Amino acid sequence: MNLNSKWAQLNSALLEGDGLKTLRLSEHCILELFLAIDKDKCRYLILHLPDDFQPSINILENENIVLTYSCAQQLIAIKLIDIEFRDLFDDLIESLFNAISKESSIEIASRRLVENFVKWNQFFRKLERKVYSEKTILGIWGELFTLKKLIEKKSKAIEVDKVLEAWTGPLDSVHDFTFSNKSIEVKTKLTTQNAINIASEFQLDLGAAESLELCIVNVEKDINGVTIGNLYSKIKESILEKSADLSLFIARLIALKLDERSLKRYDNYSYKALKVTYYNCLDERFPKIVRGRLDEEVFSVKYKLDVSSLNEFILYTEKY
Repeated sequence: MNLNSKWAQLNSALLEGDGLKTLRLSEHCILELFLAIDKDKCRYLILHLPDDFQPSINILENENIVLTYSCAQQLIAIKLIDIEFRDLFDDLIESLFNAISKESSIEIASRRLVENFVKWNQFFRKLERKVYSEKTILGIWGELFTLKKLIEKKSKAIEVDKVLEAWTGPLDSVHDFTFSNKSIEVKTKLTTQNAINIASEFQLDLGAAESLELCIVNVEKDINGVTIGNLYSKIKESILEKSADLSLFIARLIALKLDERSLKRYDNYSYKALKVTYYNCLDERFPKIVRGRLDEEVFSVKYKLDVSSLNEFILYTEKY
């Protein structure tokens, strides 16, 4: 869905006269969904309703976006107030389209539209500015790369959603990925380095998980490599192609104080993945410091782990 070309058409139409300019979102959609733009260049997504249908909503809003129901015009309109959020608004439109485009029941469609708006509404707020070091960006790069690979292995929306829900690193979880049957701790390092940083005595501890794997992403710096912005775009594209819930991904990025605009700030950090190795860190012989082996007086442990001699604990390796 090329929304940029549709917005360009609407902007051109504004030059021909005042008033709200509208354009059907897709001819393949059962529902009457339209994009629109007004004289102030505010953008809209509009759902036209049958004359005999009245949804049980009035207005939902924050300072940057608003959803309203017009009884006189029989429509639900989502209006973007702050144009700085235009990329996120396009993401919302694509997500809503996936959620309701094949729905023939206007009652179900309008309810889903409102439910999705409520879920997305929280994202349309100014983020606290946070600047990350290259070391932190490298760690985020590795998590995004791992997330991308996990999503690529799934074909159904519900499977992709489970992967997105399992990405718990941004939510201050002990492990980066928490599935029902295992957890994965991701560490990213340059190929010239042998050691990884372990941030606490809990990171390589099983905890409540049934199984725990240590995933080490080996990369090299490459001016023509992949940035976190590139990874974001690829993951978003895959989520939309599989009709999965994009809001799960956006929510986790926002938890990191990142959005599509702020990702561009780190375009100077680009890497190429050479291989990813998974280790069985539950083996009793695996070198690690865990909470259960420490005295109560010892806490907040940070240490380095040399992985160059851990071949006997390798589960599998993926080379690129």
